[in-house]
Amino acid sequence: MPPAAAIFISYRREDAAGHARALVQALNPVFGPEQVFIDADDMQPGEDFEARLGAAVRGAQVMLVLIGPRWRGERETPGHPPGQADTGAAHPAAARIFDPTDYVRMEVATALAAGQPVVLPLLLDNTPMPSAAQLPPELQALTLRHALPLAHLRYDADLARLVQTLQTWVAPASIQTRPPAAPPGSAAPAPAPAPARRAGWQGLPGLGAGAGAVAVAVAVALTSLAAGWLLWAARSPAPQAGTPHDAAAAAQSEAQSAAPSAASTPAGMRTLAGRWVADVPYRWLPQPRREQLRFVQRGDTLEGAVSFLGVERPIEEGRYSAREGLQFVIRSTEVLGSDERTLVHRFRGVVQDEGIAFEMQTTGGHQPQTVLRFTARPAAAAADSADSAPR
Repeated sequence: MPPAAAIFISYRREDAAGHARALVQALNPVFGPEQVFIDADDMQPGEDFEARLGAAVRGAQVMLVLIGPRWRGERETPGHPPGQADTGAAHPAAARIFDPTDYVRMEVATALAAGQPVVLPLLLDNTPMPSAAQLPPELQALTLRHALPLAHLRYDADLARLVQTLQTWVAPASIQTRPPAAPPGSAAPAPAPAPARRAGWQGLPGLGAGAGAVAVAVAVALTSLAAGWLLWAARSPAPQAGTPHDAAAAAQSEAQSAAPSAASTPAGMRTLAGRWVADVPYRWLPQPRREQLRFVQRGDTLEGAVSFLGVERPIEEGRYSAREGLQFVIRSTEVLGSDERTLVHRFRGVVQDEGIAFEMQTTGGHQPQTVLRFTARPAAAAADSADSAPR
């Protein structure tokens, strides 16, 4: 039996197969495919289904429970058609979750009873959390777990928050334990082959060819949004001052285009042009999130871009003076149901020896935001600090 994955995705196929597949495609690049378990990919032909699921649950660090409108597995019964407001306890036959042999029930009950893995409900597209009366006794503790939303209209922001939360228990693939270096003069060991995974939509009952194609299209679209958040969404195009002939020339060209000329920087001003990084303590995330800041300084005007939840936003109203420091604005969008609002993030920064001390005030959202304070450092210095840290 292969090693247990750290993240176990629990879902009901007729309720959330498309969401589960999109989530796997988004999490694999961050944590590695060997750390994300989904039955459609990780169950081999001939395996004992119940034993394999039990081992995967017990070996995981966190279980994501995807809850959509049919997660309880409602079944049509006389006088209780699907979609009718139900009371699960009064109509146990109307929901598969009340069947002791239901695999979704068994997965979640095993995790809740053992206290490991951490059980994290994900509410899909504004689905409400079931009440305790709608669940069997061994699942009622699920209603006390803090849930996260995962909605189509704000998928990139919800996914960003989920990934940050998962990093509380699971290290990203880029910083997981590395194998020791080979001794001098010896051949480096060949990398271990990745566990075999069955890709695609095989084994998902209820998806015909047309529905499967639509689900694949949805997964691709959502994964594109996730990839935009995870990698380099909204990145500004590189300057077109010429075509460099090699990588070194390209880097020199970018540096020259970003740096101001000596004549454009008044005396007494510190040159801020270049890339900076900052760990921003968003109040809704368990840990600070690293953001990127890219400044182009033209006299007392400040241009460039700053990332918000990993997505670069162009700087507006940017200015800098030795007396007043930095001031600029970026904008993002917040969606709650059908209500879409533009958030305005106002930054004020003071240049200090250790970096730029920022205050960020956000307005225009559905809820008032507190002022966030953090310090930005040059990207090169932050990278050197990370490389010198003990592993």
